[in-house]
Amino acid sequence: MKKRYKKLKLTLLASLVGTSLALPQVTIQAQTDEAAMEACPIMVGGEVIDTESTLYPTISYELIDANLPADRVKIDASTLFSDDWAISDGDHEANAYYQNLLELETYRDYSIWPMYILTYDSGDLAVLAPINMSEDLLEFYSVIELLDAQNEDLYHKLISDYMHAFSDDLDEIYHLSKGFPTSIFADGKANLQRAEAIFANIPEDDENYEQALSLMDQISFKYFVLEGRYNNACGADLYYDYFVYDNVEDQERASELVDFIDASLQKMPLDLQQRLFDIRVIRHDELTDRTEDENLMAKAYSERILYFSDQMEDDPTWVYFMVGQILDLSTYMPKDTFYEEYTSYSLADEWQAIHNNEWLDEASEDAWTNDSFNSFSFAYAAYALQKYDDAQPSDFGHENMDLTERPETEAYFDDLFNRLSFN
Repeated sequence: MKKRYKKLKLTLLASLVGTSLALPQVTIQAQTDEAAMEACPIMVGGEVIDTESTLYPTISYELIDANLPADRVKIDASTLFSDDWAISDGDHEANAYYQNLLELETYRDYSIWPMYILTYDSGDLAVLAPINMSEDLLEFYSVIELLDAQNEDLYHKLISDYMHAFSDDLDEIYHLSKGFPTSIFADGKANLQRAEAIFANIPEDDENYEQALSLMDQISFKYFVLEGRYNNACGADLYYDYFVYDNVEDQERASELVDFIDASLQKMPLDLQQRLFDIRVIRHDELTDRTEDENLMAKAYSERILYFSDQMEDDPTWVYFMVGQILDLSTYMPKDTFYEEYTSYSLADEWQAIHNNEWLDEASEDAWTNDSFNSFSFAYAAYALQKYDDAQPSDFGHENMDLTERPETEAYFDDLFNRLSFN
């Protein structure tokens, strides 16, 4: 695998605003036949589903000749912005997400994240998609809000937390959440190009410039991850982008650690490998700030990004632990668009029973495996160690964590690996 090192800084921003305007006529732009060609199809119940249609106005794109799947998607720049809006006559509740104002039906409907609305004197609401956030709306929204609409939509696509609309079977949700159909990747690519067009008109002496620059860094990074994951999931040769933060003191050891992580990942089921792209080595104290537990040597994020401590030994347990988290995060979904109840492998009744029987440490309230997300992920690691390395966690200093002491766990992963066709 190629390796590339640089330091990244990320911040988060979110806001919701409402205002009023005259009601426009809504039209939905149709996609071309070329755009309907699917590089990474989504299947539900064994059949390919429609991922092009949507109630929102959309960009147009075409597929061109290129080596990588992401480079084949060419956006028609003239369609980056639209003043056609999706209209709702429903009542908005303060605690409701704006997508609940519309009758969502298609995969693409659910993949788009509306952050803003315009309220008319008639009581109707315009639900604004990222494509609507042009400078024509600066009377109502700041340039920061225009950019943040692109940022949050990219995040929504990266975590793919809308599979609940298409299945309640966790195995099927796992498969659904792997990749991105071409239309959703094209929308993400348009997010970046739209943000670049907005940012280009902000002078450096503008009071919003530094905040806008920070948002552009976030948008560029999210697109970078989306592009890498799209390529890995949609047929390109597998490639991981490794980052070692420049404040890591022992860069030589960090480079060795990258090689070890890479070699360990290559033992994992290919389907899990293809869900990854961005992998980082970070100072241990900074990782602890994220995990709030100095004993943890790694952390996974919903965007399928992995962090490893620069103090980690050559211990495959931690690498497999991260892959176990990716497996679980691939099924971590809200049960509806109100985002109040969630499901996943680790939250399901089957694992909860095993967690209580074989992993819960009632004598130690602070044991990190008392969290079923961690117990599931470490159980995967123990199973992978036994399967791929003929080893147990205790061989690497993880006492009382061996699979040999947990028959229900071993049987669970025997069955799960068989159902998911893992090698």
